[in-house]
Amino acid sequence: MGPLALWVREVLAPVSGLAGLMVAGEALLGSVAGPLLKRLQRLPLPRWVLMYTLMLLLGLVSLVAGNDPVLVVALPLAVRAGLLLGFDECSSAALLVLSVNVASAASPLGNPQNMIVAAVYGA
Repeated sequence: MGPLALWVREVLAPVSGLAGLMVAGEALLGSVAGPLLKRLQRLPLPRWVLMYTLMLLLGLVSLVAGNDPVLVVALPLAVRAGLLLGFDECSSAALLVLSVNVASAASPLGNPQNMIVAAVYGA
């Protein structure tokens, strides 16, 4: 295998996949999540309740989908939701990372390393 083919396989393919997931996240935000977030903003609930509910839902998704895809796709959603609800970008991203990683650590499907541990110990 030549150096160009190796570069395409090891560098270009994963970067292209991540770029595709980011585009999917932005498309989700623009088409579905954006209008939904604006409606949620008008609910008579404290803003932190709405933000934590969103993070809980994304954490539950990471139980099945895995933490890496959820983080890449949901980051634009979490940051936009945080801005609409009065949080800064860094706090929203940190809250997303914590909720998705804690939830995915609870499931063998949520984190690939957990599958190895489950296979070795028969869990």
